[in-house]
Amino acid sequence: MLSGRAGSAINQLSMLMLRYQQSRAALVGLNQIMELPQEESNQQVIDRGEFNGHVKLDNVGYLYPETTSAALKDISLEISPGERIGVIGAAGAGKSTLLSLMLKQVEPSSGQLYFEGLDAKLWPHSVLRKTSGWVAQSSVLMFGSVLENIVFGETKIDEARLTYAIQYSGSMITCRAWRMVSRHK
Repeated sequence: MLSGRAGSAINQLSMLMLRYQQSRAALVGLNQIMELPQEESNQQVIDRGEFNGHVKLDNVGYLYPETTSAALKDISLEISPGERIGVIGAAGAGKSTLLSLMLKQVEPSSGQLYFEGLDAKLWPHSVLRKTSGWVAQSSVLMFGSVLENIVFGETKIDEARLTYAIQYSGSMITCRAWRMVSRHK
């Protein structure tokens, strides 16, 4: 009976240590964000009031620094206020880059971005960020294996649904890449 209680206490202590490590990693990430320099704009911006959600991309392209292949090329898209859209694609297709452009985290390499019919450069970042948000890809925020994150709390795992979820999410590419890296260690 005493060994059971001792084992339980040790188990609780190990869980506490795990939570501490996860919390510490999250705190490090938050501190890195808080230490980023404040954004500066060379363009004069005007306060256009409230951003209602009308977004237009006109032949927008984006080339990451020090790369020769465009992440996005000639994207034209219009989103009306209140409209919901889904952006799907394989890993590396440019979904996150598209969102980064639409939130003015990066500037287009080509084409034009408009908010409410005006050049996006005329809108202050603060107005957009009050009405928009997203969670970027980050392995620091996702603890556990790829499998644990896909099934996320499910106790009964249907093999066919799991396979579909892995293929649909693009995790199959991640899993294959990880196996290749693991073999070469």
